[in-house]
Amino acid sequence: MEQTRYDIFISYSRKDAKIVDSVVSNLEKQGFRIWLDKDGVESGDAFKSVIVKAIEDSACVLFFSSIIFLCFLRGFFHDLFCFCHFF
Repeated sequence: MEQTRYDIFISYSRKDAKIVDSVVSNLEKQGFRIWLDKDGVESGDAFKSVIVKAIEDSACVLFFSSIIFLCFLRGFFHDLFCFCHFF
């Protein structure tokens, strides 16, 4: 099996940071190597390419979904639909 730089890539909403930080802390205490966007994206980096590289360098992805995140997505896709509908 190929060695990865990170054990877990974590995807989450910033508004859920409190609970995510708690989970990350527990995972790191168990020896897991974690990638979070707040740690891995330097100012000026191309965000999308940094995220793609981090996912490729991770053994798995842990996706946190909450009502806050789902409401964000609902608003984002609603706005996108409305934008596309008029053009």
